Amino acid sequence: MGKKIGTLVFLCLMWTVIGFAAESGRWQWVDSTAHYTYYLDTETIGYDAAFQHATYWQKVIGLGAPEGTYNLYHIEINFVNKTGRSNEYATVKNGQVVRQHTINNTYYYIHPNSVKEKEANILASKFGLDSIYPQGEARWQWVKSTDKMSLYVLRDAVTGDGEYCYIWAKWQPIDGNPWTTRYACSLTSREMGYKSSPTYKVRMKQILPDTMEEAIYNAALRTYQGR
Repeated sequence: MGKKIGTLVFLCLMWTVIGFAAESGRWQWVDSTAHYTYYLDTETIGYDAAFQHATYWQKVIGLGAPEGTYNLYHIEINFVNKTGRSNEYATVKNGQVVRQHTINNTYYYIHPNSVKEKEANILASKFGLDSIYPQGEARWQWVKSTDKMSLYVLRDAVTGDGEYCYIWAKWQPIDGNPWTTRYACSLTSREMGYKSSPTYKVRMKQILPDTMEEAIYNAALRTYQGR
C-alpha cells in the first residue's frame, strides 16, 4: 500500500513539473543583447496562408529591470514583401498589465541581422516558408573598406521594380557595432537614397565618385543586371 501511495505521489509531482515546464516553455528565446533579451510567444501565433501574413507577441526584458517586469509588443510580419510592424504595446509587472497602448506604426522592411529577422525565420520554419533573407555569414559580400569602416552588401537579396533596384548594405566600423541600411538605386541615373519603408518617399542623391555610396550603387547594379 505504501509503495502505491509513494508511486502516486511521484506521478503527481512529475505531472506538476511537466505542466509547469509546458506553461513556462511557451516563450521561445530569440536573442540577447547587452541591454535586452527577446522572447516569442509560441501559443498566440497567427498566420494567414493566403497572404503569408503572421502575427505574434514579443516579450522584451530589459537588463536591470525589476524582477517580473517586461514589455510586450504585438507584431505583424508580411513574408511577401519582407516587412513588419508593431501595433500594440504593453508593460507587465508580476503578471499584471500596468500600461497598454495601440500603436499606429507603418510597415518597415525587416533588417537583416536583426531580432525581427530571427523572429521571422522562426515563424517561417513553422509555416514551411523560406527564410526572410539568405542565411550564413557568406551572404555578406565585401565591397569596400577605409581605415575606419568596412562595407558589405547582401548580394543575394537584391530586388527591383524596373525603376529602382534595392539592396541592403552593412556598415561595420573598426570599433563599434554594425548597422544595416536599405538603399534604392536608380536604374536610369547615378542616384540613390534610403528606402526603409514601402510608404517612405526616397530622396535621391547624386552618387559621388570613389565613395562608399558609389561602391553600394555599383554592387547593386552589377547584381541586378547580372541576374
